[in-house]
Amino acid sequence: MANHYAVNYKKRHVTLPAKLTDVSTQGGRMRILYDTYTTASVAKDDVIIFGKLPPGAKIWEAQLHTSATLANNATMSMGTTESATAFLGVLAATTADQSRWMSGGATTATNKIGVGGIAPVSVTVETNVTVTHSQSSGSAAAADGAVISVKLVYTVD
Repeated sequence: MANHYAVNYKKRHVTLPAKLTDVSTQGGRMRILYDTYTTASVAKDDVIIFGKLPPGAKIWEAQLHTSATLANNATMSMGTTESATAFLGVLAATTADQSRWMSGGATTATNKIGVGGIAPVSVTVETNVTVTHSQSSGSAAAADGAVISVKLVYTVD
């Protein structure tokens, strides 16, 4: 029976001289980015900024929650300044009290985290976490007073 070694295990414990592994993948501390926004005059294609991720962050889980229906044909996506759909592709936002989760291992078409496995989404530069409000048709504004919540779990050290 043969032993086989995963990439980071081999790098750290088998290959000589041993090399350090990226702390954001082994031994890193989990961090949370959480914020809320109450809608007021949010129009089609408006972007809501929820926080900043440092360079080198690896996002392992993300959640987007809406407390109320935003508008007829409303859609939302969650990502970064560089890619509006980096974490969550365009999804309907027409149901009240709806959560959307992205985590390693899930393989739904709109899930950017874990597609084809559990690899995290990595950012290489400091970037903003964004939610974009759009609509599949029409151009009505989002209903005022809906609470949008964002939570990201990431590592960086």
